[in-house]
Amino acid sequence: MDHSLLNALFNMYNKCGAMLDARWVFEKIHLKGVLTYNILIAAYAQEECNDSAIEVLEEMQYVNIVPDEGSFVNVLRACHYPELLEKGKVIHTNIVQRGFDSVLTINTALIGMYGKCGALEEAHCVFDGVEEKNLVSWTAIITAYSQQGYGEEAIQLFKEMHLEGISADTITLVSILGAYANLEAAAEHEVIQACYKHKFESNIILGNALITMYGRCGEVDDARSIFDQMHERNVSSWNAMIFIYGHHGYCREALELLRRMHKEKTSPNELTWIYCLSSCGTLGALGQGKKIHSCIIECGYESNTGVGNALINMYSKCGASMEAFAVFNDVRQDVVSWNAMLSCFSQLGHGKRSIELFEKIARRGHEADRRSDLP
Repeated sequence: MDHSLLNALFNMYNKCGAMLDARWVFEKIHLKGVLTYNILIAAYAQEECNDSAIEVLEEMQYVNIVPDEGSFVNVLRACHYPELLEKGKVIHTNIVQRGFDSVLTINTALIGMYGKCGALEEAHCVFDGVEEKNLVSWTAIITAYSQQGYGEEAIQLFKEMHLEGISADTITLVSILGAYANLEAAAEHEVIQACYKHKFESNIILGNALITMYGRCGEVDDARSIFDQMHERNVSSWNAMIFIYGHHGYCREALELLRRMHKEKTSPNELTWIYCLSSCGTLGALGQGKKIHSCIIECGYESNTGVGNALINMYSKCGASMEAFAVFNDVRQDVVSWNAMLSCFSQLGHGKRSIELFEKIARRGHEADRRSDLP
């Protein structure tokens, strides 16, 4: 087959995520350079075929193809999981041995890899070794601490970055808002001003991060204000606001948002239904819950285990044990389903049915967890 045609096919399959076909074409290419290997590594990492990405890096070195900056940046993206930390460390050693440890893009990728794996000491060690830190490297270390739940450390780093004269971009702001959200604290005035400067109302990801931050610290009105100012919203925007209302006891407002969501033709997802059913249960709004149940069936979510469990809980809180049991029988059951149904029978005074169900669990080999205590 013509070499240029093979390369075209190789690029196409990689972009489409058709990795078996891409690998087949890769094997047919006789003259493979570092770029060919890099494309395959990047595609494997993109498709989360992480072990395969690492194996390709090893393979290219075995045939004496020297990795370049792109090789290491791409393969490090495949090591963003704690179980691959040791392989990431081996790659780090390889980077040092080949003299790439002063390359900023590689150091930033290393910070990201260690951060995703929860190895914050190693991430900070790499960060400290970067001589000329830029916005990307600062954002990488801030994100590492924020995502691992070290909000105070992330905020301190953010302030240090500001003192260095480096201004945040939207990615940095999303990370630092996550840090404040984890601490259930309102972001400082300078952070909010930066969000306005970066036009959060036109940036869905930044707007959603602001909504979540305000919701986590109990500032419901501020969360709604941000929600209303957004020019565009996705399903995550709606879900965030619906959850905040329900979590803080504004259940009618949560259900009203569902109606408005329908009017604006945004399709609900699994989380939307779960949050709204929770509000129905809190209100004891059986009629509204049944209407939502009908919508769930129309949308094809009736077999979803998470939604099914939320339906069982909603019917239980509304005192409708038979409806709860009907859902229980139709849903793909897990331990949460069993516990929800046991709780329903127990709370509504159906002790005999609760015992019968518990015995059924035992016969079918399901373990009831500690919350599955009989009344």
